[in-house]
Amino acid sequence: EKSITAAEVTSVTVRDRILAAASWEYLENPFGQRLLQLTLIGARLKYQGYGLAHHLLKVLKDADVVGRWDALIVWAGVDAREWFLRQGFTDDRILNSRYEKFVPKWEDSVLMSITSATDATDSDIDVKIERWRRKKVDEYAENLHMILSMREEIQSLRHKLYMKDATIQFLTEEKNQLRKERDALQRDLGKHRNQKSLCSQCSKDLQHARHVKHLHPFVKRLDHDCSEFQSVRRSFLRESGGISDIHIEYIDKLYNEAQLAAFDARILASGLNDFPVMNMFCSMTSKLDDALHAGRQLESGDFDDPNSANSFGIGLYLSLHGRQAMKMSGELARVVVFKVALGNTETQLKHDFMRRSPSPGFHSILTPGRTSLSPVSGVKEEDEEFVVFDPDQTLPLYIIGCKV
Repeated sequence: EKSITAAEVTSVTVRDRILAAASWEYLENPFGQRLLQLTLIGARLKYQGYGLAHHLLKVLKDADVVGRWDALIVWAGVDAREWFLRQGFTDDRILNSRYEKFVPKWEDSVLMSITSATDATDSDIDVKIERWRRKKVDEYAENLHMILSMREEIQSLRHKLYMKDATIQFLTEEKNQLRKERDALQRDLGKHRNQKSLCSQCSKDLQHARHVKHLHPFVKRLDHDCSEFQSVRRSFLRESGGISDIHIEYIDKLYNEAQLAAFDARILASGLNDFPVMNMFCSMTSKLDDALHAGRQLESGDFDDPNSANSFGIGLYLSLHGRQAMKMSGELARVVVFKVALGNTETQLKHDFMRRSPSPGFHSILTPGRTSLSPVSGVKEEDEEFVVFDPDQTLPLYIIGCKV
């Protein structure tokens, strides 16, 4: 109906002539199988429904065209699953699971496969059938042996259960007999108690006196602890100048006399007793909280403070003033009182958040302090802080829970 010029004929490209296309590739695998993966198959919209894709798949199955293959696999989209099932593919998960490790997974797709027809002779098939029969016989023999073993185990357990029931019955009868004897003894004891009421009253008075005697040192220890906590409270409030409205919710004691003696022995052995040993304040961190809650010996890793980034090193930041520890405690709102042997202290003005030890010949460093917001004015300020890197130089004494 329409004449076509020579120029129009030459303008028809290869792309205009292609009606359908398919692509495939061979996959390497350690089992020696030749796996053929169909990566793409499709037809132009204008020519769909004419069996072009079916024809391409039929050609792809021909070993004379693509070579010998053992299995043809494809990641089929959800909407293409039914079409591949009609072409002879299977989506059995157990059968296709052996191919999943060799092909990358496609999103929203189902792994399907089809195996090539065998060209084995009758004798080869008979050999395979005989091998399969022997394998099944061996599996049956193994299962039968397992069932017989389980039966013997069940019989043994039933015998043990019977013996336990007999033992329980004997012990129950023995318990009832002992209970009767106990009731008789209690009746006789009641008669003797009625006859010796005066002796019983004397015994009660003696027990009360012993109880009071045992309570006396405990009350003395409580008095000592109360005075000790009041002293810690006054010291904390005195060293928190500039913050007038501080409420102390609780004070927990962390040490005992044995730990205090061990700390003094460490300081004496290290020669740090020639330097001042004092109580200082430290803000509570999550790692330090875990270590103190577990009651274990502190390690250098417990000094890792998230507030120490871009500061003066990874160590325990201590202050003579409680307000600095409160400002750095964050949401935990807890301050730890440490007994610290500072030793020979070096003054450091340079920020180095990777510093893990002082300079040779020194035991601690003195810094201008980390910048923090004042809980009163909200203005950024700095207070001097000492940094100790060796846990053996410290002993945690108290935890103070406070808020402004």
